[in-house]
Amino acid sequence: MLLLIIPQFSAQLRYTDAQIFEMMLDQNGVLKSTALEGQRQLAIAYGTSAWQPLSVSYMRGQFNSQYAKDNNLTLTQAIPFAGVQKIQNEIGATRAAYSSTELALLKRNYKQQLDLQLAFLRKQQKELQLSKAQDSIYQLLEQKMLLRYELGEVSKMDYILVHSKSARSAAQIKQLQQALTLSWAQLHTLMAYAGPAFELSPAQEIELQKLPLAPDIQAHPALKQYELNAQKIKFDMQLVKAKQVPQVALGYFNQTLVGTQNISGQDVYFGPNQRFQGAIVQSQIPIVSSFRQSL
Repeated sequence: MLLLIIPQFSAQLRYTDAQIFEMMLDQNGVLKSTALEGQRQLAIAYGTSAWQPLSVSYMRGQFNSQYAKDNNLTLTQAIPFAGVQKIQNEIGATRAAYSSTELALLKRNYKQQLDLQLAFLRKQQKELQLSKAQDSIYQLLEQKMLLRYELGEVSKMDYILVHSKSARSAAQIKQLQQALTLSWAQLHTLMAYAGPAFELSPAQEIELQKLPLAPDIQAHPALKQYELNAQKIKFDMQLVKAKQVPQVALGYFNQTLVGTQNISGQDVYFGPNQRFQGAIVQSQIPIVSSFRQSL
């Protein structure tokens, strides 16, 4: 029973290029932060309200010469301009798309690094296999030369020549093994991998669109970034113009005016329990900014 279980645990892990790249994406904090930045921009754009908070003011003091405890309560609400909110949403969506293209560029760069590392690793593995095959031939040849030297069929110089070649082949194998170990360490560092050792599957093309965190971009991401940047500048200019539209606010006030007021030629006394109320219409016109533009 034990003999059937041991081979299952001793089987070597084997990953394809796509699986290695997927693990690298999953462990890469830069890619994750870029993806989250795009989501944050969308949340900011569509999560903010166009309505400003309701403004409330309360005043208490002497509004006339007869009473020092008059009070005034005023509520004011600015009316938002629909065009500003729409443009802000467009800017947020553009920034999110820009982050998506930045993510695609990062993925392409990491893919290039991974492709180079895997290609170099496979090249070293093949060199090591060839060197081991050559070393086995030198070992057999050395054994035969040693036997022939002991029989007196070859000179000692011939045996030393074969022995030196075999020794150089063994030293070369050690150098290749050390270089291969370093390459594996570099691959693990690139992947941020700390698991057990694994082997490489045969080389295959990595399809970016089938992997996670891959935006649906047909053109090159760098070209898409230029388009999105120009689009964002256009929206920024539209936003500046939209904010120069006169702003309108509506308000309501309720206050006391304790004292005698002359109404239609008659003096009428109003006490603290009697209140006056009315409506307010405000308009803000950017005079200074318009003057600067005219300059």
